[in-house]
Amino acid sequence: YFFLDYTIQKYNLLYVHVPEFETFGMFWPKLIRMMFQGLLIGQIALVIIVGLKFGYMQQSLLVPLPIITYLYGNFLDDSREYLLDDTGMALQNAVELDEKRSANEVTAYLMKE
Repeated sequence: YFFLDYTIQKYNLLYVHVPEFETFGMFWPKLIRMMFQGLLIGQIALVIIVGLKFGYMQQSLLVPLPIITYLYGNFLDDSREYLLDDTGMALQNAVELDEKRSANEVTAYLMKE
């Protein structure tokens, strides 16, 4: 049953389902940032809970985890910052560019292969 369900769901996802919108990877940095924030909150809560249970030795071993996670999250933010600099365009800039172009230019660009 599960193998058949897996193949059917995979086929539907790859060939049948048409997404309503596409973000072209623009949501990925926000998703990673939220994931790291949740991970940090969980790790800090774990350190606090272990400390409340009088596990001071374990707590001292867990303290570097949120620090390492925070530093790695900042490293990822800095490393992909250049990828997102020129990818977005303000709506006002897009409207101005559309107004500058003639209908013939747009049609020629869209018909180009």
